[in-house]
Amino acid sequence: MRTLSFALVAIALTDCVAFAQPPAPRQPPASSRRLQGRDGDLVVVNGDDRVAFMRRREANVRAVFDPSRHSLLLLADFGSATSGPDGQVDMAYRFSDLSGEWPLGARWEGTATIDEYWIGDGGRRSMVVSTPAGVLELTSPLQMEFLRIEPPPTAVLTYRGGTNRVLRGVGFDEAERRQNDPAADIGGATASVRMTGGVVVSPEQGRQGTPLRVGGDVRAPAKLFDVKPVYPQTARAAGVTGNVVIEITIAADGAVADARILRSIPLLDEAALQAVRQWRYDVTMLNGVPVPLMMIVTVPFGM
Repeated sequence: MRTLSFALVAIALTDCVAFAQPPAPRQPPASSRRLQGRDGDLVVVNGDDRVAFMRRREANVRAVFDPSRHSLLLLADFGSATSGPDGQVDMAYRFSDLSGEWPLGARWEGTATIDEYWIGDGGRRSMVVSTPAGVLELTSPLQMEFLRIEPPPTAVLTYRGGTNRVLRGVGFDEAERRQNDPAADIGGATASVRMTGGVVVSPEQGRQGTPLRVGGDVRAPAKLFDVKPVYPQTARAAGVTGNVVIEITIAADGAVADARILRSIPLLDEAALQAVRQWRYDVTMLNGVPVPLMMIVTVPFGM
């Protein structure tokens, strides 16, 4: 018999699956309960039932964002059940090929609550970092159709690759130096986990007419024409708020050629789609030729 803790660790150490093409979106479960697990619990999942696991921990956090590489290094010093953070980094998270607006600047350090989510059917994962400056979600595009984060995050960023490293006896400055030096000996790392959310289309594919996916060396284009969504009266009356997350295809001329929902809020989806379909972007050139792009955008609705 495995305890809940062992089950979560096993899921965390499972490589995520990379898909050349995203799977067809699945409808959210008909009902959802939030269960409080206790040390020693056994979680039994029947058949193909979809179950999400979440581990919540308080931490001192250092976040280092590199906009030129679209990457984020997140260092976490977790407290325990009997004591607070001890100044030693327990986990280093590296997120790469990020899409979305990082709101905390190039460097941020402070206290935060970290919620790590795993989907039990494949090890896909999301992280929600609650800071005094807002609630930030880092997620794989393949994850978003299932998870529902409450309260809605103030910023959503998607990643397409990254690693976790469990550390022992390393301070923040030394952990940052070693994580940024590929030749450095991590010394204390007990596990390394790949987190892959998808694939980036190559420039060669872009020349063949396949949209390039924004991320890594492919920069997000400037928005030239913006349209704000019309807040539906039914949603306003019901007090429905949150972020609708949409994957858009930008044609070679900068117009939005296609849009599909990745994270749905049923009363807000159509309003979000109607808005983004009117957006227009600067033309992206590759070897002197305009090319189409794909990227993920967030449409917020608030009271």
